[in-house]
Amino acid sequence: MVVCVIDDEKDMALLFKQFFKSQIKVRDIEFNIFEHSDEAFVFLDKRYCESEKFIVLLDLNLEREDGLNVLSRIKEKYPSAVVYIMTGSDNQGVCELCDKKGADGFIAKPFDLETIKKIVN
Repeated sequence: MVVCVIDDEKDMALLFKQFFKSQIKVRDIEFNIFEHSDEAFVFLDKRYCESEKFIVLLDLNLEREDGLNVLSRIKEKYPSAVVYIMTGSDNQGVCELCDKKGADGFIAKPFDLETIKKIVN
C-alpha cells in the first residue's frame, strides 16, 4: 500500500511522519508526504499502479493551489486512487462539491490519529 499526504503545513507533516513511522514497522506501507501537489504528481507518475492500493490524504486548503483542482487531477490521472479530503471547514457545500469531484471521504481537522489508522487499515 502507498499513502501520499499532500499538505503544506509543516506541523502536519511532522505528525504524519511520526504516525506512519510506527505503522510502517507493523505493516507494509510506503509513506510519502508532499508540501505541494506538483511534487506528488511527479511521484505518482512514476510510481502509480492500478493493481496496488494508493491512498491520498489531500488538504483542501493548500496555500499555493486549489485543493479541488488537485482532487480533480488526481481522479482523472489515477482513477483507482482513494482520496480523502482533509479540511477544517464544515461547509456542506464544499463537501458536496468534493463528492462530485470524486472524493472518497473526508477527515475533519483537527483529527485524531485513530481516524487515520482506520482509513489506512
